[in-house]
Amino acid sequence: MQTFIEYLKSVRLELLKVTWPTRDEVYSSTLLVVSFTIILTLVVWGFDSLVNFLVYSRVAG
Repeated sequence: MQTFIEYLKSVRLELLKVTWPTRDEVYSSTLLVVSFTIILTLVVWGFDSLVNFLVYSRVAG
């Protein structure tokens, strides 16, 4: 039990050393991730639609 308490104390000390991001940094990072996700989703959707069109146009034609 003593080692567990020592472990928790060391965890607390390490957490005090962490530099937490500001609200503006979190907002900017979140905006960047959401924007990148939307753009990547549109690119994948475009390629999927193109391949779908090419495959089914050869089957139907």
